[in-house]
Amino acid sequence: MFTKKWLTAAETSEQLAFSEATLRRLRQKGVFKAGVHYRRKFAGNHNSPILYNLEICEEALLEKDARDARTLELARG
Repeated sequence: MFTKKWLTAAETSEQLAFSEATLRRLRQKGVFKAGVHYRRKFAGNHNSPILYNLEICEEALLEKDARDARTLELARG
């Protein structure tokens, strides 16, 4: 079965159950990095739609959650 590697913001937000605004915040906070987690459909055009690599984004979110859990455990100790 063929699956697309790069998804639109709407497709990504549906798959991750996040709003497109949340995707934007994750980019702004550096959780999603340009060229790794997302890219422009047409490079060099700042008005071009952003495409996301769903698999890599999911890995970044799992890693972020793991870091947050460790931080919480340290705070409790």
